[in-house]
Amino acid sequence: MKKKSDISKSPMELALRYLGSRARTVREVELFLDDREFGEGDIMATVDRLMELGLLNDAQFAADFVDSRLRTKPVSRNALLRQLIERKLPRELAKEAVEQISNATEVENCFRVMESFWTQLAQLPERDRQRRACSRALARGYGYDDIAVARKKLSGDDDADFDFDADDSETDD
Repeated sequence: MKKKSDISKSPMELALRYLGSRARTVREVELFLDDREFGEGDIMATVDRLMELGLLNDAQFAADFVDSRLRTKPVSRNALLRQLIERKLPRELAKEAVEQISNATEVENCFRVMESFWTQLAQLPERDRQRRACSRALARGYGYDDIAVARKKLSGDDDADFDFDADDSETDD
């Protein structure tokens, strides 16, 4: 339903205002204009024109989103894929964007996540510190193999194994 303030505005004017706050996907703009009850022809014409002007580009959106996310708050490829799809990006474009992230970059980003928590948890016993840092990496979508490599790098212990699922509690006998 159109808001009273939107009644006299053209779809292009509303779309430009919508794009002013952050980059959007084609589908996000289509849904936004559809919610304002513009016709399909008006929506298609507006989206086509925005694409011609270079203001709407799903491939560029995906690349910029991945780059920004990896610089500011690293998450795994799987988490990035989910985030891109949540932003209404076509699945194939989202997959292509995250496939650009190398395995080495994935491990390095996992290490960066764990390192930031590692420092914060310095007062904890080593085992608790490892467990919590690993849990944070898991929460960001990293896999066990990447976490194991990053944990070994953090602790400086290349030979030690770490059981992610071991119980924290110790029994007194």
